[in-house]
Amino acid sequence: MSPEWIEGRLGFDFSCATGAVARPETAANPLKCVDVCARYPDGLWLVEVKDPEGTSEQHREGAVIGIWKEIQNDHLLKSHLLPRLYGTYAYLVEQGLEPRGCVRYGILIGLTDLTAADRASLTDKVQRFVDRIGPKIRHSRHWPVVEVHNIASWNAAHPEMLVTRLP
Repeated sequence: MSPEWIEGRLGFDFSCATGAVARPETAANPLKCVDVCARYPDGLWLVEVKDPEGTSEQHREGAVIGIWKEIQNDHLLKSHLLPRLYGTYAYLVEQGLEPRGCVRYGILIGLTDLTAADRASLTDKVQRFVDRIGPKIRHSRHWPVVEVHNIASWNAAHPEMLVTRLP
């Protein structure tokens, strides 16, 4: 099976999506946006991908060390994850596509050794910001629900949206 969506060296299967799978970043320039928006029967998925293990062999060690530093000092949260979530909402509202219903913010970090505790800690940090300052969907009671995964945990949690490492 060939992947339906490719981000870097990761292939995603969004074949169960009921609506368009799109990359808003290009159209939303200069806003920062998530890598992928995909509509499913149960709501909208916003997916952000950080894949340091997918970089070239000569740069991989530095990329992995760099992402760990960004996770630990909250730079990933404040400079990448939150601005992309808010930028995506601003873009969707401007396009008349404001999400209605459940929104899931899936963050996939391509680090094999990202433990369940690491993922839970980062999920909690992002969710606390979202719960405190939004964005809130004006047409429902739903706040975005945040999930942080590595490839293995993503595939275990969402077998209908498998991710594979490409050669």
